[in-house]
Amino acid sequence: MGLRSGRICFDRELSRAIWLDDKYTWGRQVKVPTGFSPELQGRESEKGKLLQEWSELGVTRYDGRPLPKLDDDIKAWLIMPDDENGRVYLVYNNYNVLMKWNRSYYFALAVSHLADRIAMK
Repeated sequence: MGLRSGRICFDRELSRAIWLDDKYTWGRQVKVPTGFSPELQGRESEKGKLLQEWSELGVTRYDGRPLPKLDDDIKAWLIMPDDENGRVYLVYNNYNVLMKWNRSYYFALAVSHLADRIAMK
């Protein structure tokens, strides 16, 4: 399979999985406060919280600024793919769609960052 046909297969599979929401991104890298419980991380349904709730728990954007306040708050899940000493992300439904297609955190993060770069052009 050549590069072009591989891309077509990937595009077809991703569109079949349905990128749910063009209004919001896949997620963002964040910082958590010292002593933050790693028990709060995970993609299980019950671990999802609204952005405002994560903010109240001390989660900030990676640069330290507060998380955005939205009129229609969205549900997010905190993931720590490397462990609690590594990178930390809040992910949204679009990320969960990628995880249905390929269950690797690293794959989903790579595709998500690539989508960000493409959107910047």
